[in-house]
Amino acid sequence: MTVSVDHQDKQGAAGARVCLVDADRHGRVSGLANCLAQQGYRVTLLGVGSHAAAAEPLHGNVTREQLGAPGDLFVQLPHAARQSYLLFLYLRNRVFDVIQFPARGGMAYYTLLARSQGLALQDARIVVRCGGTRTRQVLCEHGTVDDVVMLDEMFLERRCLELADHVACEDERVLNCVQSTTPLPTDRVSVLASLPVAATGAGAAGAGQQLKADWQDLYARVPGSPAAPGETPDDEARPLVSVCLVHFDRPRLLAHAVSSVYEQEYDNLEVILVDDGSTQQASIDYLASLEPVFAERGWRIIRQENAYLGAARNHAASEARGEYLLFLDDDNIATPGLVSTLVAVLNRTGVDILTCATHVFEGDGAAPGDIDRGTHWVPLGPAVASGVFRNVFGDATALIRKATFDRLGGYTEDYGLGHEDWEFFARAVLAGCRLETVPVPLLYYRVRGSGMLLGGNREASLARSLRPYLEQVPKELRPVLLLALGQEHSRQAGGGAGLTPAALLKLIRGFAGGGGKSGMIRRFVRVGRSQGWGVAIRAALRYSNQDS
Repeated sequence: MTVSVDHQDKQGAAGARVCLVDADRHGRVSGLANCLAQQGYRVTLLGVGSHAAAAEPLHGNVTREQLGAPGDLFVQLPHAARQSYLLFLYLRNRVFDVIQFPARGGMAYYTLLARSQGLALQDARIVVRCGGTRTRQVLCEHGTVDDVVMLDEMFLERRCLELADHVACEDERVLNCVQSTTPLPTDRVSVLASLPVAATGAGAAGAGQQLKADWQDLYARVPGSPAAPGETPDDEARPLVSVCLVHFDRPRLLAHAVSSVYEQEYDNLEVILVDDGSTQQASIDYLASLEPVFAERGWRIIRQENAYLGAARNHAASEARGEYLLFLDDDNIATPGLVSTLVAVLNRTGVDILTCATHVFEGDGAAPGDIDRGTHWVPLGPAVASGVFRNVFGDATALIRKATFDRLGGYTEDYGLGHEDWEFFARAVLAGCRLETVPVPLLYYRVRGSGMLLGGNREASLARSLRPYLEQVPKELRPVLLLALGQEHSRQAGGGAGLTPAALLKLIRGFAGGGGKSGMIRRFVRVGRSQGWGVAIRAALRYSNQDS
């Protein structure tokens, strides 16, 4: 694509700020960086992974940086999604006019998601450069899926293409694949020929001028970024939010949860606290102490016979008067901005269900002081294929339109089983409801040495989470889904971790390391007990690789 370049490129000459995410082992992104720098752009070349080209000589207007993981942060995500999250953490407080990502692996996902939600980078235009992708490998080149993580990558890639301002395809074959798998408006996708490896030497001037013309045309055709927060009328709406808080015989933990509700920045809320048959005197006394405070605020405490989480949450929702429901368990702690952030994002995006990233912590005490350090679990969102095998949707602490909750029939009420939130979210997405996750930790998620998921019937809970999928397929094919789920969880629990001698040595070195790795053994044991030792081994290996 070309346009006339007789006029001065004022944006480039003025030093527009460009970030090029570089995961290319052939040096083509370095060539683009040099070509842009020659036109006056201020370029940050952000290397991702050990194979990003580092030998290419760079123009003086190019700054090279390398993406790394903070030593005090552990991210519970598979590799591709973790890279996407770390890129978002790097970019969210920086200022760029244009950011270019590779499509492969969905590296732009959390950055694009946060921008669409009004949380970061409102003035940046985001271009996705599409060549070889996991989606192309599987859907356009008749490949196979041999790992659940590939499903994650295909979801991330598709959402990046949908959310980007522009998709620049390497060639016509890539364009045809994109349009067959993720149809895009023609003004948001184009073919941009391969770029020169270097912008110096014979012919560089012509290549640079052509590249300049291509980028001028691209800028002219890329639409502006979404309106900044506050420019959308619904951003200021403050509907009543019903906080549905459930409790069973954990008064010390409940006190932390209730205090976190008191501290919410959002003030148009009510609380319905359902006590699910507590019998301990300490619980009875603490609930009695809350009665006058709740009554003064117009909040309610409801007592029922023990019926388990699904029934308790449904009871709270049935008593709610709010337009939005927010579920909160007694062992978790909300950040002060939980409700206000979720309401603003839901109003802005118009989605039906919002989950969020969580800060995972251990013990019975108050929340840790710094939410940006420690362990983060970040959901993928509506990755419905990956959702067959694990909960990628989010924690039960979610903001849900009450009309949506009622239409779906609420939670199922299986006594003694977990995964009711996983099942509900899967059913919602399969029914066409719009679910998103906010990639910012807004909740402290408590992990203890005992609990429902550690002591309950894990196999039956997994079967529960699969029910919405089984309802979607003919009876003859349902055993295939059950087989896939059973094989994946057997692999996770046993020898499928791929622990070679070299990997074992890396794992041992990780346990022996100091600094940010000091809590690795404790995390390893917790994940192993709750999710299987294969999952724990892979998580530990990923963690030991974060600084490499």
